[in-house]
Amino acid sequence: MAVVIGIKLSEKPEFVPPEFDENAKTGFPSVSKEFGLADADINEFKVYVCSRISVEDEKAKVFFTNCEENNVWAKIRIIDEKGNTIGESGLLNSREYIEEVTLTYIPEKGSKIKIKVMLYEPKTYLSEGVIFLEAEII
Repeated sequence: MAVVIGIKLSEKPEFVPPEFDENAKTGFPSVSKEFGLADADINEFKVYVCSRISVEDEKAKVFFTNCEENNVWAKIRIIDEKGNTIGESGLLNSREYIEEVTLTYIPEKGSKIKIKVMLYEPKTYLSEGVIFLEAEII
């Protein structure tokens, strides 16, 4: 006996555009070396985010930065070792950064996490690229 589950391919989930991050600041952050601020290139765009992340009061210090040369909107999603999203930023314009992202729970020190960086074409929200970066909770 076979069980067939039908999915209507003509139905697409409705896209809900992400909101801009209310904590965004203009400029480039001043970051201690202990956080390992690293750059990542996606296509011709460059962003910065910490590879060593401290967490205090459910806030992860990421110092995520969308470089001033970029003509894209950017955001990040923080993913734990099991593949669960545990935090997410809003969109950043070019020349903007955020210091922190609120987490749904705090992974143990030494935990490896992934940071998914997503870039969007302004106004259309078409993808300009995605990259996964590895980081550690310190």
